[in-house]
Amino acid sequence: MITEFITYQQTVKGLAAETLLGYEKDLRHFVGWAQPQGLRWSTITHLDIDRYTQSEGARGMSARTIRKRV
Repeated sequence: MITEFITYQQTVKGLAAETLLGYEKDLRHFVGWAQPQGLRWSTITHLDIDRYTQSEGARGMSARTIRKRV
């Protein structure tokens, strides 16, 4: 799903390569958090996103980095 998103952003929206790499990195990071919890793309809710941002804050991530990732 990430690959399809990145391809769409590149071909339809024409985003820069650096932007696409950042998007991919952030999405893969989220997946790395979500998979061990048994979350799937089709079932993720805003509450899961809240838990993700809280966990990132607890790990010492800055609010700016968390906002960028979300």
